[in-house]
Amino acid sequence: MNKPLDIILMTHNKLENTTQCLVSLYDNTPEPFRLIVVDDSTDVTPQYIEWLSKQPGHNNILYLRPDFYIKSASQLVNWAVKNYVESDCFVFLCNSTFVEQGWLPVALDIMTRDPKVGIVGFKLLFWPYGTIIEAANYVDPVTTFRPNVGMYQPGHLFTHIREVQSVGWAVVLVRTEIIREMPLEEDYYIGFRGPEDTDICLEVKRRGWKVIYNGFGSAYHKCSSSNGGGTPEGVAEVNENWRRFKAKWMGRVPVV
Repeated sequence: MNKPLDIILMTHNKLENTTQCLVSLYDNTPEPFRLIVVDDSTDVTPQYIEWLSKQPGHNNILYLRPDFYIKSASQLVNWAVKNYVESDCFVFLCNSTFVEQGWLPVALDIMTRDPKVGIVGFKLLFWPYGTIIEAANYVDPVTTFRPNVGMYQPGHLFTHIREVQSVGWAVVLVRTEIIREMPLEEDYYIGFRGPEDTDICLEVKRRGWKVIYNGFGSAYHKCSSSNGGGTPEGVAEVNENWRRFKAKWMGRVPVV
């Protein structure tokens, strides 16, 4: 890449998650990168990011506070890519995700070697246990049932590379031109809960790009830690998002 890799970090309160996320990112990312923080927090996250950007080795931070309500991850990605992303590919990262040593080089190599690769996902592990949350997702082409591959298995398993239907967006590497060509559906989902990441992956595959799972890069993830997934409102959003997902993809799921 001609320019440093852009990493979009989505933050929404839970400063303790953000601090841990950023320690892991700076400790485990030797490649040059620019950190684009998109924040709508109501806690002291803005003050923390301002302080951090003045510390040695952290002058690569661009802090953004949108003047609109962020209603979905798709909207956030569209806005950030259109206005701020400069690198050929970018990382999308949630503040409840903590990357491990060596997480990035293989993914970048996959993206560089094959111009038809649109998305590279990673092995996601339960925090703090280290068992697998997902090593990609399988989406049944008839029912749209979406089990996580490898869930609850020991973290050392599923260390391979393969083309898949879907990967989780707690941390993901995306080819920038895909989003420029194909703006994501901003109004399709409500909130950040449910199958939005799978919908994006299937849409990318339907347009002829590859989605790759890279088991040589891993990250811990605090599931639903920052988005209030266990609240009644969160459950309602999940149910509605799954209804919309099934209506769109049932019988039309692209297969590998």
